[in-house]
Amino acid sequence: SGSLKLEVKVMHRVQSHAHHYVPEWYQRRFLPPGVSKYYYLDLQPETIVQNGHTHQRKAIRHLGPDSCFYKDDLYALNFAGQTTDELEQFFFGTIDNFGAGALAAMASFQGITDQICEAFQPFVHYMGAQRFRTPRGLEEIKQRFSWDQGNSALYVLTRVFQSYATIWSEGVWEIVRATQSPTKFLVSDNPVTFYCRVLFRDEWTYPNDPSLKQIG
Repeated sequence: SGSLKLEVKVMHRVQSHAHHYVPEWYQRRFLPPGVSKYYYLDLQPETIVQNGHTHQRKAIRHLGPDSCFYKDDLYALNFAGQTTDELEQFFFGTIDNFGAGALAAMASFQGITDQICEAFQPFVHYMGAQRFRTPRGLEEIKQRFSWDQGNSALYVLTRVFQSYATIWSEGVWEIVRATQSPTKFLVSDNPVTFYCRVLFRDEWTYPNDPSLKQIG
């Protein structure tokens, strides 16, 4: 009788630590052709202590997408003292891979086509993940579910990131262009933002914002 040999290959890779809550591919869409950096406004500049001297970083810096909108180990899972970037690499990685193509299709919208229909679901998935993956979104999860231990907030994120999918799918979409504006659009650390024109800023506090069910 013959024998069956199984060959197991173990893939070793370097664990990532700089986790972008606004993906680099998304940021690059805001850069003009041939430009690799934009002006980044930091609302809370870091204070640096070096060689006994203290200074505060400039609020406005000229940076590339790899240096913007990230936080070290934001999505790192901790198991018995060992960390892994599986969530960053495979959960957000998969959503971003499909989301990038879907966003490109939506941005070049010229009417309802097969391409738009195929892009709709992955685009909604990306919007949902983007809503909760930011520091503000994670703080909202911790506050709403009263979970702030270990991997709990990240686990909840993977379960609730499609919370708004039905409302978005049944809503009326408006695609806004800035082709005739010299300023164009700005990218922020909270790309999926809910806005209600009848509410004042002091009617909600961070990390809350108006409900999607309220009039936009």
